[in-house]
Amino acid sequence: MIEHVSKGSWLIRKIHRSHPRVRLFCFHYAGGGASIFQSWSRKLPSDIEVYAVQLPGRETRFGEQPFTSLLPLVDKLREVIYPYINTPYIFFGHSMGALVSFELARTICQRYGKSPKHLFVSGRPAPHIQSSKPQIHQLPPAEFLEEIRLLNGTPDAILNNNELMELIIPVLRADCTVCETYQYQPSKPLTCAITAIGGNLDESVDLHGLQSWQQHTTNNYSLHMLDGDHFFINTCQSELLQIITKMI
Repeated sequence: MIEHVSKGSWLIRKIHRSHPRVRLFCFHYAGGGASIFQSWSRKLPSDIEVYAVQLPGRETRFGEQPFTSLLPLVDKLREVIYPYINTPYIFFGHSMGALVSFELARTICQRYGKSPKHLFVSGRPAPHIQSSKPQIHQLPPAEFLEEIRLLNGTPDAILNNNELMELIIPVLRADCTVCETYQYQPSKPLTCAITAIGGNLDESVDLHGLQSWQQHTTNNYSLHMLDGDHFFINTCQSELLQIITKMI
């Protein structure tokens, strides 16, 4: 059953599952959208119900004001997702999505005492590790665009389309602002298992950063490395879904 997605929807569910064993909420990377996960419902076991989170400002929510600060975003997501966690649930987040899903898991645990069963964090160092890279969210347009180009996550056909980039850059800049202005605050570790996933060719996330996620759980921790750069979520999808299926 394919569902119609109304404009402004925070959650996109492509296939309804009558009695899911678990609900999987997926959080996209900076500049991305829910379409990254559009095939996951078909490729994961039928007892997993997949919800892709669609943040404002992109795809089906184009024209809405994107968030520029993490905590207000997480507080809104808490309200949105709460009605859906009456079934066991799991979070998966890649890059910015890993940070969002981690803080959302902490907030839900603190407010409602309802921990996810598992947290999958992909393509991002642990949140307590401060980045040594220069911030880019306040760069002038031309310099900001060049930094986005170097990330290798946006096709050249889009990067070279000036009109399209004028529409996309505000969202990219807002997402970068969310990540670069984030301030980690120590708290109790999560009680759910954490699986960290990285790309062997990802120059932006080293092994230490991925291993450091272990201190954020009192439960099991595991690490998996895939053959890809920072956007292995797109190029190594089959291997990634195998890991998720095996771990839950």
